[in-house]
Amino acid sequence: MNYRWYERLAALDISTAGTYPLDIKGSDPITALMIQVRVTNTTGTVLGPSDLAIKRIKIMDGSTVIFSGKGISLVPYHFYNIGKEPHLANTFTENSSNVMTAFIPFGRHLFDQEYGLDTSRFKNLSIEIEHNAQLAGVPTIATATLEIYALMFDEKTPTFKGYLNMKEIYAYVLTDSSVRYVPIPVDHTLRSLMVQSRATGKNMTSQFNQLKLREDADKHVIFDESTAVLAKLLYPQPAFREYLSGKTGAGSQRLHYGYSCYEAHTIANIVESDNGAYTKAAFGPNRDVYCSAALAFDAFTQGYCPNGMFFIPFGDPKVPEDWFKLRTDQDLELIVTAGSSVLASSTLEVLVQQEILY
Repeated sequence: MNYRWYERLAALDISTAGTYPLDIKGSDPITALMIQVRVTNTTGTVLGPSDLAIKRIKIMDGSTVIFSGKGISLVPYHFYNIGKEPHLANTFTENSSNVMTAFIPFGRHLFDQEYGLDTSRFKNLSIEIEHNAQLAGVPTIATATLEIYALMFDEKTPTFKGYLNMKEIYAYVLTDSSVRYVPIPVDHTLRSLMVQSRATGKNMTSQFNQLKLREDADKHVIFDESTAVLAKLLYPQPAFREYLSGKTGAGSQRLHYGYSCYEAHTIANIVESDNGAYTKAAFGPNRDVYCSAALAFDAFTQGYCPNGMFFIPFGDPKVPEDWFKLRTDQDLELIVTAGSSVLASSTLEVLVQQEILY
């Protein structure tokens, strides 16, 4: 068999907050890791997706960072790199489970023959996951588990020239209309740049409304635009589609949450009843569904920027020659201007994806 799956971590109980380290042993090349979080609640009241239960995940080899980000970065990173949505179960009914499954790819696509994790080249490959299931917004948790799988080459031997990393390089608390200057690393070729701010009740453009990327103090400006304009320039990227099921309040709003945080449109249908459901214009990850009675519903949403992540590729993501080649003596800076009315205490993260050659 050319490829195989391998369970690296069986269902680990994460209902109690903590940090779990895991050594990655073995010599088979890895094309991706799959992370799955399952949170089962008893009340049906959920204030966010299950990936919020992962505070931070790191993949390291000693001091070398291969992957570093929050749990909310997993789904959009999968989406932008795999090209389709991961398996997600957004359920907001009693005794149901919210499930998040996402791949962390180390190549341009799964089973890439040129880019991947050659485990024989690392001395102390490990994963560290900081978790807190209470952050997923479930008032009463029945169970909360974490699983990790590896997608590996088996009898087929790829010839990797390197791997693709992803790391959060900057994070801060937003304040209204603030301007932040973020130095971008120039030690490796840059494949993509990501800016993320997930805020309940706020569109991505309300959190950061202007982005400017410049080289050597304005000698070369790569872009300088509002995020609303940049988003439209990036529309060739596919829309994010998601399903959710839940229960309305009796003639009142019962708030639900999804992933798309920009131009998200939801269609809802009451299950096994003639009563009609309707949705109200909502911002950010909010999904407002109404009905005259407390009834179960199914809904479909299509939108952009999952979990508030804005993705900027440099050229064709499939063609390494297109990526942003940098010099170590170069100065590259991202200037982020916050919106005039950001969510109080909300944060913004800047992440990069680089080509790391062996």
